Amino acid sequence: MKTHMAAGLPVAACLLLCAGARAGERHGGDFLRVELGAAPVARGLTGLLLADPGTRAWWNPAQLEDEPGQLFSFQHQEAFGGDLELDFLSWTGHLGGSTGLPLAAFVLRQAVPDIPISTLLEGGGSLEEGGRPLVSNRDATDWVLGLATARELRPGLKGGLTLKVLHRDLVERKGSGVGLDAGLRWQAREQLSLGLALRDAAGSLIFWDDGQQDWIAPEWALGAAWEQGLPRLRSRLAAELDLRGELEGDVPTRDGAWHRAWLHGGLEWVLLERLALRGGVAEGDPAAGAGLLVGRWALDYAWRPHPELGASHLVTLSVRLP
Repeated sequence: MKTHMAAGLPVAACLLLCAGARAGERHGGDFLRVELGAAPVARGLTGLLLADPGTRAWWNPAQLEDEPGQLFSFQHQEAFGGDLELDFLSWTGHLGGSTGLPLAAFVLRQAVPDIPISTLLEGGGSLEEGGRPLVSNRDATDWVLGLATARELRPGLKGGLTLKVLHRDLVERKGSGVGLDAGLRWQAREQLSLGLALRDAAGSLIFWDDGQQDWIAPEWALGAAWEQGLPRLRSRLAAELDLRGELEGDVPTRDGAWHRAWLHGGLEWVLLERLALRGGVAEGDPAAGAGLLVGRWALDYAWRPHPELGASHLVTLSVRLP
């Protein structure tokens, strides 16, 4: 029996494929390029070296620190005027006690909700014979499960890996696959750190239920971060500059141009170790946000516009347990 879809489905599918990037800017791997963590997003998508603890495994697993205790983090995002939803839950801790190997685990869900779908006709055998579709609403959903770890390779140099299990449900098609991210972090000086990361380092594969396969090309990132304490003002400043691109080569932007890399930059000013003010630029578009730390709890917010698709609003809540 044929499946009939309402007119909203092509738009919804486009939103899922373009999540985390401008529509039509990259390719089918965009569901793995989502914008996680209100702090790095507010700094212009600079998370290679200054990601918040809950999203370090996503941006660069080499950032996982030997910090005591456990941290739970939850993020909710509504993008493109609410047409795309994203939820992210993560845990960071250690294997074998507080002095053991640092670990992080996360689950990511992003969805285009309430897509009108019809699989049945009423009053006729086909649309041409006067049949009317019986419509029900479905969600098109992507899931990513991750497990990450890191270790010191030499003094000042750390390496990390993130294993990802992928599942896509695009209403009419379902697919699953695996991927691997890798990263390095080098503390070059007391205030200066340098980083390198490869998302989908060996290329990630999606196996669809119709027998087809998709290969997701790796994305590379190079960056530097500077952190400076200001004791007299009881505050500190941090800045990060990242360069990102696809190993596959040039990719198109919405204006028809072709780019090999994108430059991201951002600043953060933390006052009294409680209030953080952030701003940045990613791929020519601004971003801004703020954060508040109260005891073991941290609340962060980020705003980032998307031309022609509306703004993204992110809220991240974290708690560190002893």
